[in-house]
Amino acid sequence: MVRILVLRRVGLEGAGLYQAAWTLGGLYVGIILQAMGADFFPRLTASADNHATCNRLVNEQTRIGLLLATPGVIATLTYAPIVITAFYSSRFAAASEMPRWTCLGVALQVVTWPMGFIAVAKGKQALFFLSELAYSVVALGLAWACVHAFGLTGAGIAFFGSYIFHTVLTYPIARLLSGFRWSNENRMTGLVLGSLIAGGCSAVTAATGDTSTRTTIASRLSSTSFKRSKTRLSGCQRFDNITIRRMNDDECMGMGSRRRRRL
Repeated sequence: MVRILVLRRVGLEGAGLYQAAWTLGGLYVGIILQAMGADFFPRLTASADNHATCNRLVNEQTRIGLLLATPGVIATLTYAPIVITAFYSSRFAAASEMPRWTCLGVALQVVTWPMGFIAVAKGKQALFFLSELAYSVVALGLAWACVHAFGLTGAGIAFFGSYIFHTVLTYPIARLLSGFRWSNENRMTGLVLGSLIAGGCSAVTAATGDTSTRTTIASRLSSTSFKRSKTRLSGCQRFDNITIRRMNDDECMGMGSRRRRRL
């Protein structure tokens, strides 16, 4: 459907550029999601009745997905024109902006997919179908609006926006079915990697002199993620200092008790 929208709005050449950019943007994440479906889903299904194990598996898979996807996302943000020219030709350079937006959506995709498997593993097919239907309607609506407003680049913006919606939709469902919450390690990993991605996007924007909407989004993401990461790291450091002091106090109390016993 998105290809048809691009064809009607941008033309045949735009549809060809869209196909080239989409193939490049989905190549890397396809490997990750395929491995996720082949290895992760059977293990999740086997532990579907155990909420604690189910949530632990989803958190583990989310962290693995983030660590695997982020290097590819940053590389695409930075070298998209070079990669497209290398894979195709310089005539496809006009499509270099779309993979950058697509890869921002991919970063969210590897986060939402493990949570989405919870409904399937627990046999909630109707709930899964309704959530995917809602996502499809929003994705098509965003694609129509963004392609009409921004042309070919709008298809990438719509993909990114659709996975923001998918994240907001899937997380409450996972909470309802298994009490799922992202672990502290995943929150920290997401904030740090999100800062790297947003920082890379801001660096590319500064280097190219682009003042488009991506500049504003990247700057806000970068500053917000950095502040949250700093706050989280400070909190972890305070926690570690308190823990160390308590351990030292316990050790001193233990030594005092042993001395009294000897006396």
